[in-house]
Amino acid sequence: MAPRFEGKVAVVTGASSGIGEAIVIKLAEEGAKITLCGRDVARLELALGKCAQASKGHPERFVAVSGDVCDDDYLKKILSETIKTFGRLDIVVPNAGAGDVARTEFNITSDDFNEAIDINLKSVFS
Repeated sequence: MAPRFEGKVAVVTGASSGIGEAIVIKLAEEGAKITLCGRDVARLELALGKCAQASKGHPERFVAVSGDVCDDDYLKKILSETIKTFGRLDIVVPNAGAGDVARTEFNITSDDFNEAIDINLKSVFS
């Protein structure tokens, strides 16, 4: 039986850690080609390696594009790099998110709030 996502092309934001990293590894196991997106270049490189390993040695199926999802130019770059590399886009996983669980509602600044809105909500609609 062919892997479930063989031939599909995915973009995953927040791919360098946590849930995003788990998603790209699973997609890699299932045959997808993936654009991994995140802010931390070093962690993206580690995630790329994990994807290559999960795909059983197919590093050509993965590309990393680093940047901030709050930047409209970065979002355009993600799309252009994906199309340039893989020729299409089938799946988008807008996983990037921000939040500080250590804070309480009494000490969150408006800048903190705006950053969370920009990353968690606005980036998905750009």
